[in-house]
Amino acid sequence: ATAPHADLTAATRDLLFTLYRSSTPDGLSPGELATLLAVSPASVTGSLDRLEMRGLLRRAPDAQDRRAQRIHLTDAGRTLVRDHLPVHLRREEELLSPLSAAERQQLEQLLRRLIAHVETVPL
Repeated sequence: ATAPHADLTAATRDLLFTLYRSSTPDGLSPGELATLLAVSPASVTGSLDRLEMRGLLRRAPDAQDRRAQRIHLTDAGRTLVRDHLPVHLRREEELLSPLSAAERQQLEQLLRRLIAHVETVPL
Protein backbone atom coordinates (compact mmCIF):
# COMPACT_ATOMS: atom_id res chain seq x y z
CA ALA A 1 0.00 0.00 0.00
CA THR A 2 1.22 3.49 -0.83
CA ALA A 3 1.62 5.94 2.03
CA PRO A 4 -1.00 8.72 1.89
CA HIS A 5 1.73 11.34 1.68
CA ALA A 6 3.71 9.60 -1.07
CA ASP A 7 2.21 11.76 -3.81
CA LEU A 8 2.78 15.07 -2.03
CA THR A 9 5.07 17.41 -3.89
CA ALA A 10 7.66 19.40 -1.97
CA ALA A 11 5.43 22.47 -2.45
CA THR A 12 2.24 20.86 -1.15
CA ARG A 13 4.10 19.22 1.75
CA ASP A 14 5.64 22.57 2.72
CA LEU A 15 2.23 24.23 2.48
CA LEU A 16 0.62 21.62 4.76
CA PHE A 17 3.50 21.78 7.25
CA THR A 18 3.33 25.59 7.28
CA LEU A 19 -0.41 25.55 7.92
CA TYR A 20 0.10 23.00 10.70
CA ARG A 21 2.93 24.96 12.31
CA SER A 22 1.83 28.57 11.78
CA SER A 23 -1.93 28.70 11.51
CA THR A 24 -3.97 30.57 14.07
CA PRO A 25 -7.46 29.45 15.12
CA ASP A 26 -8.71 31.85 12.43
CA GLY A 27 -6.57 30.13 9.80
CA LEU A 28 -4.23 31.88 7.39
CA SER A 29 -4.98 33.90 4.30
CA PRO A 30 -3.54 32.73 0.98
CA GLY A 31 -1.29 35.81 1.04
CA GLU A 32 0.01 34.99 4.53
CA LEU A 33 0.74 31.45 3.39
CA ALA A 34 2.59 32.74 0.33
CA THR A 35 4.69 35.04 2.52
CA LEU A 36 5.56 32.24 4.96
CA LEU A 37 6.47 29.95 2.05
CA ALA A 38 8.40 32.72 0.25
CA VAL A 39 6.48 32.13 -2.99
CA SER A 40 4.07 34.16 -5.10
CA PRO A 41 0.40 34.13 -4.12
CA ALA A 42 -0.45 32.78 -7.58
CA SER A 43 1.69 29.69 -7.00
CA VAL A 44 -0.17 28.97 -3.75
CA THR A 45 -3.58 28.95 -5.45
CA GLY A 46 -3.02 25.77 -7.45
CA SER A 47 -1.68 23.90 -4.43
CA LEU A 48 -4.64 25.06 -2.34
CA ASP A 49 -7.05 23.83 -5.03
CA ARG A 50 -5.42 20.37 -5.18
CA LEU A 51 -5.23 19.99 -1.40
CA GLU A 52 -8.81 21.16 -0.95
CA MET A 53 -10.01 18.61 -3.53
CA ARG A 54 -8.21 15.90 -1.53
CA GLY A 55 -10.00 17.03 1.64
CA LEU A 56 -6.78 18.08 3.39
CA LEU A 57 -7.70 21.73 3.84
CA ARG A 58 -10.73 23.94 3.59
CA ARG A 59 -11.33 27.53 2.66
CA ALA A 60 -13.67 29.61 4.79
CA PRO A 61 -14.82 33.21 4.44
CA ASP A 62 -12.86 35.74 6.48
CA ALA A 63 -15.06 37.00 9.33
CA GLN A 64 -13.65 40.53 8.89
CA ASP A 65 -13.70 40.68 5.08
CA ARG A 66 -16.20 38.61 3.13
CA ARG A 67 -14.12 38.99 -0.04
CA ALA A 68 -11.17 37.25 1.62
CA GLN A 69 -10.63 33.62 2.58
CA ARG A 70 -9.00 31.86 5.50
CA ILE A 71 -7.31 28.51 5.03
CA HIS A 72 -7.65 25.74 7.63
CA LEU A 73 -6.33 22.18 7.78
CA THR A 74 -9.05 19.57 7.99
CA ASP A 75 -8.81 16.66 10.43
CA ALA A 76 -7.50 14.56 7.51
CA GLY A 77 -4.87 17.22 6.77
CA ARG A 78 -3.71 17.35 10.40
CA THR A 79 -3.53 13.55 10.53
CA LEU A 80 -1.52 13.41 7.31
CA VAL A 81 0.97 15.98 8.64
CA ARG A 82 1.31 14.13 11.96
CA ASP A 83 1.84 10.84 10.12
CA HIS A 84 4.39 12.37 7.75
CA LEU A 85 6.43 14.32 10.33
CA PRO A 86 8.46 11.31 11.55
CA VAL A 87 9.32 10.41 7.93
CA HIS A 88 10.32 14.00 7.21
CA LEU A 89 12.42 14.27 10.37
CA ARG A 90 14.18 10.96 9.57
CA ARG A 91 15.06 12.29 6.11
CA GLU A 92 16.41 15.50 7.62
CA GLU A 93 18.48 13.48 10.09
CA GLU A 94 19.89 11.32 7.28
CA LEU A 95 20.73 14.42 5.26
CA LEU A 96 22.57 16.04 8.18
CA SER A 97 24.20 12.84 9.46
CA PRO A 98 27.70 13.61 8.08
CA LEU A 99 27.83 16.77 10.21
CA SER A 100 28.80 16.89 13.88
CA ALA A 101 26.61 18.76 16.36
CA ALA A 102 28.99 21.74 16.20
CA GLU A 103 28.91 21.73 12.39
CA ARG A 104 25.11 21.59 12.39
CA GLN A 105 25.01 24.57 14.74
CA GLN A 106 27.46 26.45 12.51
CA LEU A 107 25.39 25.59 9.42
CA GLU A 108 22.23 26.86 11.13
CA GLN A 109 23.96 30.14 12.08
CA LEU A 110 25.27 30.62 8.55
CA LEU A 111 21.88 29.89 7.01
CA ARG A 112 20.14 32.31 9.39
CA ARG A 113 22.68 34.99 8.44
CA LEU A 114 22.16 34.30 4.75
CA ILE A 115 18.36 34.37 5.07
CA ALA A 116 18.49 37.65 7.02
CA HIS A 117 20.63 39.14 4.24
CA VAL A 118 18.43 37.85 1.42
CA GLU A 119 15.34 39.31 3.12
CA THR A 120 16.92 42.79 2.95
CA VAL A 121 17.96 42.63 -0.72
CA PRO A 122 15.43 44.23 -3.09
CA LEU A 123 14.31 41.97 -5.92
